Amino acid sequence: MPEIVVVGFRDNIHRASGVLDELRVLDDKWILDLADAAAIHRDLDGVVAMDQCYQPTGRRTGEWGGTLGLLLGASLSIPYLRDGSGEVADGVIIAAGLGRVGIAGVEASFWADLLGIPVEFFERATELALPGDSTIYAVLEALDSAMVSARFQRYGGSVLQLSLNWEQQTKIERLLADSGSFYAR
Repeated sequence: MPEIVVVGFRDNIHRASGVLDELRVLDDKWILDLADAAAIHRDLDGVVAMDQCYQPTGRRTGEWGGTLGLLLGASLSIPYLRDGSGEVADGVIIAAGLGRVGIAGVEASFWADLLGIPVEFFERATELALPGDSTIYAVLEALDSAMVSARFQRYGGSVLQLSLNWEQQTKIERLLADSGSFYAR
């Protein structure tokens, strides 16, 4: 079952990118479970930019990038991801289009109803990416979710985890496919 992990670093726009750099060179078995990740920051004006994307190779790489982008865009109510590229940025744009983020912010309950994900996930993820903060959005195909949380906490951030069940994962995949993302290609 895939795990979505959001790690927020308060008042440090560079920390998420630094942690992602460390993870790239870390010779630790649990890193093999990291399917995709993006380090973002929100500047003091509220604009969200992607600092880097982890994008390992694998059969589901594009799918996980789109999932991350959709959840990132939904939780942060952003119309686009500055400096974003690839599937993560596509997922953000899809979320913006569905939620009409460019017109007005979307309630977390909209996304909870649409994706079957608890409202609390979207509310807490929003709190982890305030102006001046940096955040990692990651998807892991891990068996031990407690271990994943402990590994990320050692970097000093606040950790939010969500285990996607089959129904939630299917809703996300269908939504991305219906929106003309990489699933339709």
